[in-house]
Amino acid sequence: MSTIDAIILGIIQGATEFLPVSSSGHLILARSVFHISDDGGLVFDVLLHLATALAILVYFRLDIINVVQGVVRNDRRSVRFMILILIAIIPAGLAGYFLEHTIETYFRSPILVAVMLCVGSVIFFLAEKKHTKDTYVATIPSTRTALSIGFWQVLALLPGTSRSGITISGGMLGGLSRTGAARFSFLMGFPLVVAAGIKGLFELDDAGPYNIMPLIFGCVAALVVGLLTITALMRLFETHSLKPFIYYRIILAMLILMSLI
Repeated sequence: MSTIDAIILGIIQGATEFLPVSSSGHLILARSVFHISDDGGLVFDVLLHLATALAILVYFRLDIINVVQGVVRNDRRSVRFMILILIAIIPAGLAGYFLEHTIETYFRSPILVAVMLCVGSVIFFLAEKKHTKDTYVATIPSTRTALSIGFWQVLALLPGTSRSGITISGGMLGGLSRTGAARFSFLMGFPLVVAAGIKGLFELDDAGPYNIMPLIFGCVAALVVGLLTITALMRLFETHSLKPFIYYRIILAMLILMSLI
């Protein structure tokens, strides 16, 4: 993998990890379109996960520090929020642990990406339709909503779904405001992304030789673009809906299917 290839993948990962468009789906498509080899692919994927986790940590550092300090002080609100995060990550954590190999082996085709782009768009549409119909003020989910968000996140294991998109939609369907759902989605994603990165580190024994410089440039690109994307999204969701992403996903799905004909 060249440095340019690594930067391209880093930019795509940094943006699509947080945009409701599916990072795994776009990385699969990017490797196919730009003919990027998988040399050092396992190492690179692990480091990209950690780079995007760092982007979440940097942007939400005050939120995370406040929650941790609150838990130490036994603040009821902070403890409850931490418990909700744990409840939400359990379903996807278990599904990812037991199904990761199966999904990586059998569910990475462009046609599945196209199908899941459309399925996700339908869910986004339903979330937005309910959101405009009701008045949303909640910023912290109920226990039931947190658990439902966790089960929605299981679907994101399939390329093309989008972890951020499906969990934000799940939060909106459960009564959260758009920004509240986005905040919970990103904070919930932090331990999962870190866990995926750490798990990957323990699987690098047989990764083989690789060039360190492309990995560094790719990770820096993922971190910088990830921070910019989170910042832009949190501002965007204050006044705008998921509709632009719905249109984008449908158009992309049609282009993928047309290319396969």
